[in-house]
Order: sequence, then structure tokens, then C-alpha cells
Amino acid sequence: MGVIHRGGLGYYSCKFYIRTIISLMVELFHTPGGAPDGIERLKKRLYSRTASIITNRRRSFTPTGHQSGVGMNWQDSNEELAPPPSPLPGEHKTSLLTWVFVGSICFFLLAAAIAVFTFWGGGNIVSPDNIDITIAGPAQIGGGELLSLDVSVTNNNRVTLELSDLLIEYPDGTRRAGNISDGLKRDRQTLGDIAPANTARRTIQSVLFGEQDATKTIKVAVEYRVAGSNAIFVKEKNYDVLISSSPVSLSVKALKEVTAGQTVEFIIEVISNSTNTIEETMLIAEYPFGFTFESADPASAFGKDTWYLGDVGPQSRRTIRLKGKLAGEDGEERTFRFNVGTRNQANEKEIGAVFLSSIQSVLLKKPFIGINLALNGDEGAEYISRSGRLIRADILWQNNTPDTLTDVGFQVKLSGQALDRSSVSVSGGFYRSIDNTIIWSSNSMSDLESVQSGAEGRLSFSFASLPNVTGALRSPNIILSVDAKAKRSVDSAVPEELVSSVTRTVKFSSDLLLTTRIVHSSGPIVNIGPIPPKAEKETTYTIAWSVANGANDVREAKVVTILPSYVRFTGSSSPLDEKISFNPIGGEVVWDIGEVPAGTGISKPRREVAFQVALLPSLSQVGTSPKITEENTLVGLDSFTNTLVKDIKNGLTTRIITDPLFKNGDEIVLP
Repeated sequence: MGVIHRGGLGYYSCKFYIRTIISLMVELFHTPGGAPDGIERLKKRLYSRTASIITNRRRSFTPTGHQSGVGMNWQDSNEELAPPPSPLPGEHKTSLLTWVFVGSICFFLLAAAIAVFTFWGGGNIVSPDNIDITIAGPAQIGGGELLSLDVSVTNNNRVTLELSDLLIEYPDGTRRAGNISDGLKRDRQTLGDIAPANTARRTIQSVLFGEQDATKTIKVAVEYRVAGSNAIFVKEKNYDVLISSSPVSLSVKALKEVTAGQTVEFIIEVISNSTNTIEETMLIAEYPFGFTFESADPASAFGKDTWYLGDVGPQSRRTIRLKGKLAGEDGEERTFRFNVGTRNQANEKEIGAVFLSSIQSVLLKKPFIGINLALNGDEGAEYISRSGRLIRADILWQNNTPDTLTDVGFQVKLSGQALDRSSVSVSGGFYRSIDNTIIWSSNSMSDLESVQSGAEGRLSFSFASLPNVTGALRSPNIILSVDAKAKRSVDSAVPEELVSSVTRTVKFSSDLLLTTRIVHSSGPIVNIGPIPPKAEKETTYTIAWSVANGANDVREAKVVTILPSYVRFTGSSSPLDEKISFNPIGGEVVWDIGEVPAGTGISKPRREVAFQVALLPSLSQVGTSPKITEENTLVGLDSFTNTLVKDIKNGLTTRIITDPLFKNGDEIVLP
């Protein structure tokens, strides 16, 4: 007999057969006269020429005029018993069929008894209820920490669980222990055969990530087979673990209240709380309606709202500065949401597991006096300039209240190491040089004594930065803070003082300088060929580039030039550790400098490189001074202003005035 699985079809089939047999027995024996009478009654019903077998659906047919007075039992009849009729032909066959029928019933009763004994006796039964899965581990764990669970599978059935496997399904954001860059969604471990009353044990390890106080569910299942069956059965159990702390902390700093149209800055810091390196960290910002993105440092990786922070080591941090403008009505609140987590392995633009979310709300307020500060016509939050240049500032103001304002006054505070105090010039106001403050008041401007609702005006001044020729200034800037004050009378006739303010920053980019030279008789590379050059004869020259840098560090710097078709790059350069390359398609020469620290060429040595070119003039160039290079361009990214800085020098010719042996006429091509 095969295995009975309590959750399978055999259980219900057994119950069906038992109920059927019991029904037949009740039908057979449920008569007042006992079983023999019941059998006789069934015989009459089976072989009657007039009675229907299924009495509950069709009535017996009785000929018209014939009254049946025979009762169910002979005891109920008052009539005298008639002698038994003579056996009819074929009656012995009826008796044989009766015994076959009775034998069939006995067989079914015996089979039912064996099935009941087998089922209730548990001789060969497999039930999932008799399989115990025990999971031992911590109830809570810090995000990013190693989670170790001991799983025990006990077989309380009386048969062996064959080819059993342990299946584990992990929540989103789980990483593999020992390699957290590898996402872990599912795992399978072989348990093999588990004999009755035996236990199989396995230890599973993973690293869970998630928000603080989030509950993560690990699903554990046992797959198994039993002898005599091809079916696969499953027993499942869930294990919940609480994320007690996030692997990172998220700090967002911003103004709580801003005026509509004012630039708002968010300083976002992601700080590691984990003892392990958190790999592939991402930050995604969710902006509210009315927010206009302006800039970010560092720049976003995707769009204007997603930053790839890379690997964040233990106790290290990443800082993002985000700027933009908010539009809206007075009293409206705008909500920003910042999410940090690990990158989704399936989509690099999404977060796979969110560690932490931070919500920052900003309330919009309409200033009583609207102020816009334009620097050389630019109204952005930051203005980038070159050191030593004059900057014009215009304050555009307007009374936004429905009331008349009195005693209106403005003042501008200038600060920053780069300010040239002697360059400040004011129109209609007064510059107080002792504290670098510009003042406009009703005493000096009659228009400010009383300002009607909706009235507007403009105030102007100019300033410049100190020249940074020595590179003494580091990350030079000038900060301008504009404050407006006024009084208005409210319903109680008590004067109320109102204040508005706006701040702007001027950053000065670094002075990145390129120096070019061309020589023949000197330098680190030996040159050959005639001087002056001759037509159809090759002469080599050495081109030297040197780079200096001022106030700010510069990254991704390089120098680029183009060689004419009649000039050849020989491949010789010095020093050999400098990265200089030549592309024969287009004739471009590139010096890849990379990082140029502030003070290079001033407090630090200059960066220099020399390379050799060969000139082969044609007869058409006789009597001329041919070009050796086109323009020489130095470009780089200012790390302080995050802007591109460059220096361009004219192309070089055969007039090698930087050569110590050069004399006039040495540049002209001879026939």
C-alpha cells in the first residue's frame, strides 16, 4: 500500500468510500424484521415486475383496480399465510446474485476497515504538520550588519523525507554576506534525506538594509518528496527581524521660511554609522511643485535629483549642496523628501533598498518689500567673476503691502577677503568704510520718506576684488547682505517695524595661466635641421608648455593645440611621466595635466612639459614664417566655483624669439 499524505486526495477518497458503504448498510439492514427481511425486500424490489428500483424518484406502477394489502412484514398481516409458491424457473440464479452482492459488501467493509486502521493508526502517513521548522536568531539588528540564523528542520513523520531542500527568500535590499555588493534575493541549500525523528540543521547568513524601525520578513521553506510519489511537498515558515538602526544618518539643513522667488539652499550630509563600507550608495531627492532646480555640488549623476555617492567607508560622510528657487503664494508650505540607500542592481537610476528618508518643509512668505539684487545684470544666487574686475550691483525693490510705508531704509553689508575696499562706489547713498556698509535712508533720499503700496525703485553701487597676482588668497569671495527696514501703521495706530533681507555671493575663479615657448638650439630635446628652415628640408623644434595656478584648486586640466599638415609630431617628449598624446587624424596634441593645486607656479613649482615637432616647408612657403601650431588652449574645472576656467595663447611660428641663439631672419623659409 502506498504513502498517504494527509493533505492529499487519498484522505478524502477514503472518507467517501466509508460513507458510501455505511449508507448501503443502512439501506440494507434498516428494517424492523432484521437483515434477512431487508435482503428479501431488496430482492423483491430488484426482481419485481411492477415496482421501481428508485422509489424516491418514481412511484410503483399498480394496475387499475388492484389493491395491494401486503404489509412490509409478515407479522403485520392478519391474513392466513399461503403456502410458499413453487419455485419459478431461474430462481436459483437469483440466490446466487444475492450471495455475490453480499460478498461485495463484505469486501468493501474489509477494505474500509483496513483504510481506517491505516489512516488513524499512522502507519505510513506524511503530514506537513509533522515537520517542525525552528529558526533561531536575533529579533532585531542594525542595518548593514551581518545577520546569522540557525535553521533546524525536524521530521516527526514515520517515513523519510527524501531529496529535501531549504529555500530562503530575502526581502528587498538584502546583500550577500562577505560581498555586500552582491544582491541576495533567493538562496537554496540541500538538506538531503531526513529520516524519521531526525533533524537537519543549516546556518544562513545575510546583510539586511532598510529604514530604521522597519520590519523585514525572511521566508523559509522546506521542499521534500516521499517514497512512492513524484509530487513535491512544501512546508513554510516566516521569520521577522526589526531593523533597529539605519546604516547611515541623513542630515538636511535649510531655511524654514523663504520668500517666493528667493533661492533656497539645502546642505545634505550622508554619514555612515556602519562598521563596514557601504557600497554603491545613492541619494534621490523628491521636489515639490513650484521648485526650480538651479545648481548642485557635486553635480547630480542622473537628471537633477539623483546622486551616486559610491562607496561610503565607516564613519565617513558625503555632502551635497543643492540650490533652487521656490514659487508660490504667501503661507504655502513646500515639502522636500530625500531618500538614501543602495543602488538597484536592475536599474542604476533607482534605489534598491532605502536606508533612510528625511522630509524638509519650507514655508513661503511674501516679503513686505520685494528685493532683487542683480550683479552685472545677473540675479542668480551666486555670481562668478575674475579677480580684479569691476562689478555693478543694482537693488530692485517694491512695496508688496497694501499699506503706505514710512522711514524706508536699505543697507548693504560687504564682507569677504577678496573685497577691494577702495573700489566701492555708491549712487545716492553713503559708504561707511569702517565696517564696509552702504546705507540709503530717508535722510539722504526723500523718496524713501513715504512709499505708497506697489511703489518700486532702484539703488546702485559698484565694487571690485583685489588682484590675486601673488596667489595669496585662497577660495576668494565677497558676500553681499541686503536688509530693508520700514514702518507701517496698523489698525491700532501703533507703528509696526518690518524687515526684509536677501544675500548674494560673488566667487572669484582661479587665475589659470599658460606659458608657451618654442626653441631649436636649447631645451631637453636635441633638434636637427637648418636654421633658417629651407624648403623641402626638415627642421625640428621643441615646444615647451608650462602652467601656473592662482587661488583655487583646478581639476581635469589639459592643454590642447593643433599641428598643421606640414608639421609632424616626432613622439619625443620630456619629462616622460607627463601624459602627452597626438592624434594623427586632425593633428591634435593633448597634454593631460589632471590636478593643478592652488599656488602652482607661485608657492609651488610650475607644471611643465616639452615635446618635439618637425617642420617640412614647401616651395610655396619660401619667404614666409610658417605656423608651427594653432592656438594653444589651457582649460580646467575650478573646484571652488565649479566653473570652467581657461587661458588661450596664440599659435607658435618659426619666429623662435625664446631661443637664446635666435636672430632676425632665422624665421624665414629659404629656397
